[in-house]
Amino acid sequence: MTKQPRKRTPTAEALAIGERIRKLREILEQDSQQQFADMLGDVTRGAVGNWEQGQGIKLENLQRIATVTDCSLEWLATGRGVPYPVRGIDHDISLLPPEDQADLIPDIKAMVNRRLEKYKNH
Repeated sequence: MTKQPRKRTPTAEALAIGERIRKLREILEQDSQQQFADMLGDVTRGAVGNWEQGQGIKLENLQRIATVTDCSLEWLATGRGVPYPVRGIDHDISLLPPEDQADLIPDIKAMVNRRLEKYKNH
């Protein structure tokens, strides 16, 4: 008689992460686990199903989900914060190539200083 592998009882933390993954699929309007797996690439529908059922997920897969969906890794892993925090200009600038960042930063500082001078004189 072949011994069947025993499924582990999911921890509360793993169940919560699974629920956030399911919620993220809703937010992204990925109606099926297969669509979500395809979006992530190199992930099976079964893996997504296991994650959502709290069967555990590796950190590298949480990072992949966060990177591909531009979701907050902190929210995904811990539930703190929100899935899509409002990001400021610093984040937007960080998405540019380094040479463009170097050109932009002095220009932005000069523009802000001119604006501050305008209000100082009032």
